[in-house]
Amino acid sequence: MGKVMLFIFGILVSAHAISAKDANWKSSKSTLKFVFVPAKKSENVELIRLYQDKTFEHLVYVPEKSPLKGISESSNEHKSSMQRNCGNYTLINGMLKFSGTTKEFESELYGKQLAFSDNKIYGSKFQSIFQKKDFLLKTASKSKFSMPFYLDPYSNLVVTNAEAAERLDVADLVQFLTKKAKSEESKFQMIKEYITRVVRFSEKEELPFSSNETTNVPYVLAGKSENSSGREYANTLQKMGEIAGLNIQTIYGWRKKQKGFQIQKNAHAWNEWTIGGNRYLYDLALGEKWEKVDPAVMIHSHFPEKESDQLLEKPLSLQEFEVLPTLEPVSAGARFVSFLPAKHTLFVKDKVEIIFEESVSILKVEFAVFDVFMGEFGAAVTITSKIHTDINYGKLKVTIPVTARSGQLTVKTSGGMQLVFLVENTGQEQTEIADYLTNLSVANRPKYRIQAIQAFSNPTKENNAAATIQETWLKSDEPFLQDLSAYDFLSDSLISNPLIQEARKFYGEEEIEGAKHNTAILLFFKESGNANITSDEISWCSVFISYCAKKAGLSYTKKATAKSWLDYGQKIRNPEPGDLVVFWREDPDSWKGHVAIFLSIDPENKEIICLGGNQDGKVCIRQYSEEYVLGFRRLTK
Repeated sequence: MGKVMLFIFGILVSAHAISAKDANWKSSKSTLKFVFVPAKKSENVELIRLYQDKTFEHLVYVPEKSPLKGISESSNEHKSSMQRNCGNYTLINGMLKFSGTTKEFESELYGKQLAFSDNKIYGSKFQSIFQKKDFLLKTASKSKFSMPFYLDPYSNLVVTNAEAAERLDVADLVQFLTKKAKSEESKFQMIKEYITRVVRFSEKEELPFSSNETTNVPYVLAGKSENSSGREYANTLQKMGEIAGLNIQTIYGWRKKQKGFQIQKNAHAWNEWTIGGNRYLYDLALGEKWEKVDPAVMIHSHFPEKESDQLLEKPLSLQEFEVLPTLEPVSAGARFVSFLPAKHTLFVKDKVEIIFEESVSILKVEFAVFDVFMGEFGAAVTITSKIHTDINYGKLKVTIPVTARSGQLTVKTSGGMQLVFLVENTGQEQTEIADYLTNLSVANRPKYRIQAIQAFSNPTKENNAAATIQETWLKSDEPFLQDLSAYDFLSDSLISNPLIQEARKFYGEEEIEGAKHNTAILLFFKESGNANITSDEISWCSVFISYCAKKAGLSYTKKATAKSWLDYGQKIRNPEPGDLVVFWREDPDSWKGHVAIFLSIDPENKEIICLGGNQDGKVCIRQYSEEYVLGFRRLTK
């Protein structure tokens, strides 16, 4: 048998290697009956497969000397050239005979009466009875070696024969890959996994293209285009999907790329898969994290030629797309959360402010300084301190210090998003976030003032008192009473609460940016047992409540963490003005939180109205969504 292998190997590598005929590149349609392999192992893989219709395949795979680029020597992910011979066989009374159709494919097995016994093939009947150790072939697993002949048995890569790219039957390959699929989802998964494993993506494509261009799918799958473009990836998925009965389309457009401080857009293509009435976006060329991408995430980096392919309720223009920041999924199924500022280049003064539409956990913040002389970014450095987060009307505000002149800021969130901004520290104040919060505050207040005005115009026994109080407080010189007058839960008993009385003394006190610190805030730390803290930029909502509680003669915690208040006072379900409310921040299981003095509840918007410190960096009245409440506490003496 060793001579047979050497002879065949010589045929494959010689200058007179055989070009397979068209008929020799068609898979058998019959049921596989037996698979045989040689008794002795070799670096080549040799298979003989017998089919129910009395035909056989004789296959020899010769591995290439060098593995695929980027794959280690020890990996089974290898390619090989293949020699195939087809023919007929007879199996009568345990005697087997092969008749090959390719004359040049010679073998000791052909034209002889071989013995088939105990799942082995012997050179003669005598050997099958008396020399059982001298068998030529033995049976192997049919499931393991049932792949089409043009696939390497161990890697499932298409063989490297020159004919493969010309004669590969893509429909036959798809049928093989999806034969065990029980749903459209499993068909898609099998095809997707095969493409992403055998096709390599290249960033080199920059020229525009259109749907009129076609891709030679067999050429791509045969590895003739080892560095395939996004178009070749997308077209291959569409073609194989169509064969499998899947509704997959190719989307043509541009992909945004960042090169230094320049934003470029290169020609690119990706896919849309429609199933069950739902449309999903995929970019297989960019890896697993670009599967089932939220259209709101995709539009930050991919802009399709057709507006309808954005899958957005309000499509963007090309100009709007070009100014968006880079946003990429960190993992598959990334959840989009609206944010500001929605532009890729920020001009700031020593800090970047970002606000998210809802509370999310910030997993990592990195900054890479831009080297003007080299024209590139340096190594990204993780920012671990002085990142300030605060919740405003259920929205998360993140403040990140910036000391470098310019660079790239990357923010990763728990929802799987990765935001990338270009930052120019020009000394120009960033006003967009402040303006947004101001407008938000105004938008949230009128409904209370409208209710109060209605009380004036429609006086009753029930609202006369509140209307009188509001008119008095509105004319007051005290900012606390002026702000409080905008609401409709007014009563003299509210401001007579001892905890509220102490807190209102410091209404409007706020942090001081830079090296200076507000002495009142430092006093809160000192009086609550945290004298070691000498900065007003450390979260101080808890020590503010501790200071007020101490002055009011109530129990208080000496810890500077908001959640520590869950262990003080009495747990209550129906809070009254002057009780405490404890919120979670970023994540319910995080140690981070916020504590404030409860004033009232806005049932219409499901928000808690409270008085507290470190709310937007100062002592003020703020509203927070009910969903962030961890508990209410009533302090005792």
